[in-house]
Amino acid sequence: MPYKRLLCFAMVLAIGFATACYIYQVGHPPCCDSLSYTVMSKVYADSGLGNTPFSELRTYGYPAFLALFQHLSINLGVNFNLLIFVAQFLLYIAFAALLSRLVYVDVSHRIGALLMLGLTLNLLIYPSLSIVLTDGFSVIVLLAMVAVATTVLLRGEHMRWRALVLHSLLIGLLAGFSTIVRPASIHFLGFVLPALAYISFNLRNARAFKVTTIFVLFLVGFLISVAPQVALNWHTFHKATFFPSVDLQRIQLTFGQRYLKYGTFMIQGEGHPLPYMSPWASLADGTKSYFLVHPREGILTAFLHIFGALDFDYLFTYIYDTTVFYRPVLFLFSHTAIFWGLGGWLMMLSDWRSDRKIQDISKIHLIRGFFLLTSATYALSWAAVFAPSAVENRFALPMFTLLMPLAVWAICELFANRRFFWAKIGGFSLYLALAACISVWLGSLKVVL
Repeated sequence: MPYKRLLCFAMVLAIGFATACYIYQVGHPPCCDSLSYTVMSKVYADSGLGNTPFSELRTYGYPAFLALFQHLSINLGVNFNLLIFVAQFLLYIAFAALLSRLVYVDVSHRIGALLMLGLTLNLLIYPSLSIVLTDGFSVIVLLAMVAVATTVLLRGEHMRWRALVLHSLLIGLLAGFSTIVRPASIHFLGFVLPALAYISFNLRNARAFKVTTIFVLFLVGFLISVAPQVALNWHTFHKATFFPSVDLQRIQLTFGQRYLKYGTFMIQGEGHPLPYMSPWASLADGTKSYFLVHPREGILTAFLHIFGALDFDYLFTYIYDTTVFYRPVLFLFSHTAIFWGLGGWLMMLSDWRSDRKIQDISKIHLIRGFFLLTSATYALSWAAVFAPSAVENRFALPMFTLLMPLAVWAICELFANRRFFWAKIGGFSLYLALAACISVWLGSLKVVL
């Protein structure tokens, strides 16, 4: 298969699409979260890390990153939002290329090329990379963490002790940083802890001391990243936590029980809630006991949260038109990624089990096992965080970053090996029909408040 041509096409498409998203959002500016992060970054750029009007709700990580570009914007005379778009886009592509290159060199040319192709075609992420929002940036941090963990997995046996120490510390720093960029990213631990366990198990001569050191250094790195947030919260709000001082959990649970999905609709430059009202909103009590007291409604609510987050009906976070013309295309793209991404994961599981039967100890078998374990534990941790709480489409961006390479691989295999071709197409068609019914019903519940 001509992977180089496909990659060139995908890169041109990504650059063009991301640029179009940026231009659109210049004419349709964001509000709310985006503006609050911009204000915080200006305060940090002017007077350093400290209290801001939004410190009760926001953590320091992303505004501190943005503050660097506030300085660059002033010194270079370049628009701040343009700098953020270019920086976030280049960082995403760079870490995608770093991870893919690692797999390409150490494991398989084909797998590395497919990985890069899938990450480049992850078109749903580019609207968030083109504005000031934590959702796209948190995916960048996740990719960096995956790249470092994969480096240790594939090259750890030949690393010097100092290099292993630095990599373990870096994974912890990135995990902690992801949490203070976006507190909901605590679910990234669903990737990193199983990843460290898998790496430790597969390192030759992995004595107890070495394994313990890896985890201790990870913890040290994590604590270094979150320590400034703990200090800020203690100094300002007298709360020793690295999460926002406001009780966001209760707010998210309350909204999650009232709304099956959530959006922000723009009217004359101001953001208005666009909730998808739950049929069981009257039962909401804002506590976790809701799911125990009302199990049937709780299960349906959790399922529809997950479905709603993955079912993209708007491309942009800040919605200017509730009846967008591209809705069918967006539905088809997101559900193609879901169906074939899950299919790709099952195909990989089948290949891994075949490897075990012949006692394959190659790096392909090693990376398959790593990906199967960490992708499953990550997906479960993502669902555990968002199933009970209020969701927006942008919350599913990490999941699509996981699904897209698998979907690209599964679709390539579909056409390369036509075994059960029509049966798979039939299954996909049935899935689309069922998903469309749920999606249309869910969309009928939205109201502008």
